[in-house]
Amino acid sequence: MDQQPILFRLAFLFGLALLGLSFSPASASAETVIVKMLSNHPDNPRSRNLFLPQVIHIQPGDVVRFVPTDPSHNVESIEGLMPEGSEKFKSKLSVEYEQTFDKAGIYPYKCTPHYAMGMVGLVIVGDAKPDIELFKAKKMPRRAAKKFKKMLKPFKEQ
Repeated sequence: MDQQPILFRLAFLFGLALLGLSFSPASASAETVIVKMLSNHPDNPRSRNLFLPQVIHIQPGDVVRFVPTDPSHNVESIEGLMPEGSEKFKSKLSVEYEQTFDKAGIYPYKCTPHYAMGMVGLVIVGDAKPDIELFKAKKMPRRAAKKFKKMLKPFKEQ
């Protein structure tokens, strides 16, 4: 009995299996969203130290790439406001950083050196709605609280 046809069929099936894994729905649908870390808004020089966009909506499994377009910025999750069971994250200063968000929820973040100046943002994963009272109760710098209040206003009106 000739073994070549059997080996060829096994190799072919193995190749199909590998191809199927590389095109699985999870990997095919994951997207990467870019958030710039800026010292000045490109269209409004009075707006300083910000993430652009400040609020993003993504799906579970998507990746956010934080790009330090200007130096001296980083990204760090804000403890006490993260979804329960999620891991905190923090990048180094002036270094590009990617974070995958697998769990639905609201992920507030800050630039550590510019938090008091209101350099904050939100990643909204899935259909999550923010707990506005949790944000109100969280002790944070005045400018950061003011920015979050503005970002959360559309949810309050729903």
